[in-house]
Amino acid sequence: MTLYDLIFISTLFLALGTLIVAGAEFLRGRAAAATRKLRQLCAFLTVYLAAVAIVGLASPQKILRMNENQCFDDICFAATSANSLPAVGRPLQAAAAGDVFYLVTVRVSSRARGRVQRAKDAAVKLEDSQRRRYRRSASGQGAYEAASGPSAPLSGAVAPGESFSTTRVFEVPADAGPMGLVVIHGAWPEWFIIGDSMSLFHKPTIISLVPIDRTLPAIKN
Repeated sequence: MTLYDLIFISTLFLALGTLIVAGAEFLRGRAAAATRKLRQLCAFLTVYLAAVAIVGLASPQKILRMNENQCFDDICFAATSANSLPAVGRPLQAAAAGDVFYLVTVRVSSRARGRVQRAKDAAVKLEDSQRRRYRRSASGQGAYEAASGPSAPLSGAVAPGESFSTTRVFEVPADAGPMGLVVIHGAWPEWFIIGDSMSLFHKPTIISLVPIDRTLPAIKN
């Protein structure tokens, strides 16, 4: 837990405490005192959110290499391989004209010591050099799994010190340029933690992908 995590938790408890006190003041007929406390809370939260936004805008984007872990508390994600193909599956499912399928293998691991971890709201997207985002291809994923078997969900359980791998299939323009993987892990409370890679206006951490067959160039760090 970082200093900013502690500041967020303290802010949350302060807000809840102030709301409780303000409510008690209203019940006692002291509306002016309650209103004053609420105004002070609004002013404090405005300053806090401004700090979240300013730090987010000022922070440089973090770029990881393949096999480097991006961790959210005790659960971590890493891209271990990437490959671009014109078609996947048996029988072959061809990409649309001008597109390719991009296959990314993601390792999900746990650095916890005492309990099983699960990233219930985890998702991944591809991002090109123009910051365009690409979701998983339903048709490409289906064709891949029909030939290779089901891929484990990113939300699968991970025992302490263990890991598993899963493959995600995307369909992207063949000329999209350098690709990176963005791991999304929920919105609450990350959006409101100062300096978090998913906080308001913060550029998300990106994992630079190097395709096996070099169909697309790699991102340069």
